[in-house]
Amino acid sequence: MYLSVYVSLFACEPIYFLFKLVLYRLNEFLM
Repeated sequence: MYLSVYVSLFACEPIYFLFKLVLYRLNEFLM
């Protein structure tokens, strides 16, 4: 059970990081 939760978190983390990076770049572009 814990392994599947860890794998799902590991799979979601890069997507979340890319999402934050895109938002940061967009905010920098709009300023």
